[in-house]
Amino acid sequence: MTPVRMAKVEEAARIGLAWHAALARTDAAALLALLAENCVWESASPAPRGTRLAGRAAIAGYLQTWLHVETQRTWQVEEVTGFGRQCVVYWRQQASAEDYRRGADVFEVRDGLICGIKSYVKG
Repeated sequence: MTPVRMAKVEEAARIGLAWHAALARTDAAALLALLAENCVWESASPAPRGTRLAGRAAIAGYLQTWLHVETQRTWQVEEVTGFGRQCVVYWRQQASAEDYRRGADVFEVRDGLICGIKSYVKG
């Protein structure tokens, strides 16, 4: 793998991890700073089909409500895999020993910003 290609893989993984670090802090401003203006997020909630959000403004409105609900849960990154401009972050979201969800987010990164997120939840 060339150094340029490796840098792109590392960049996507770093940005995916930064998203989840901000998510764990419920830091909407930090999350929005990672997004391209025309980012599209295919959220996993509400189940079963999720929500398609197009543009930073739409995502900001969604995050205001969604992060308020999610403050009772903790986030843990289980694994990160990079593929060029994409990375997959496998995560666990937990409220108690018995109340948890696992899932994955697929990020597409361009010019140092997230331009697409596809979120998946098990169960």
